[in-house]
Amino acid sequence: MDTLSLKPQIDLFEQSMSELELLLKSANIFEQIGDRELNPSPDDILSKTAKGISFVFLFSAYEQLLKGTVRAVLETANSYRGKLKNMQDGFIAAALNSSFRSYADAANVKTKICNVKGVRSLLDSYVRDLKFTDYFPDDGSYMKSTQVRTICNLFDLGDPAPILGRAWSHIDDFQDKRNAIAHGSVLPSTIGENYSALDIETFYTGWRDGWVAFAEHTEKESLNPRFWTRR
Repeated sequence: MDTLSLKPQIDLFEQSMSELELLLKSANIFEQIGDRELNPSPDDILSKTAKGISFVFLFSAYEQLLKGTVRAVLETANSYRGKLKNMQDGFIAAALNSSFRSYADAANVKTKICNVKGVRSLLDSYVRDLKFTDYFPDDGSYMKSTQVRTICNLFDLGDPAPILGRAWSHIDDFQDKRNAIAHGSVLPSTIGENYSALDIETFYTGWRDGWVAFAEHTEKESLNPRFWTRR
């Protein structure tokens, strides 16, 4: 089967982070970091807004990378030439997902019975004949840390906390801030005024390093044939 490459996903993530870097530079945030002033003079509105908007950028880059990683893993799995029943549970779950949806949406009992037979026969299907690349194991939290853990459990990637390092402890907080700004609950400047330039640099660096490490860890794990199949 094909080799998993997450370079396109990492490149897109890096592009998003570079755009955030440009935003922060335009607001002189990184210049403040260079001075290492622990008690800088009060920021102007542009600086406060840029620091607040940075949480939207951080969340967006993370969401793109995580969804893109799952999509790439499933696209690679589709190149497997064996039967679905020989694959690891995460890929079986992805393939069965559409069949279960079809069963639930069926309008009558006769159709439901046909769909049940289809689900049973699915395990004997060849993976190359299946299309499950649109599957995303949404846990209902809308990209909180439990979502990351769900994906790691599904594909047996291990505990995400040590992989992500500092980024792990910020996922839920960044998601809350992103939602508050996106839904109009609070102005970006209101959030931004609570953080120093050094805070933003620390968030930026830890987030970038953590998520690139996560993607690289997934690539490394995928080199083991047991990542994909039971034997």
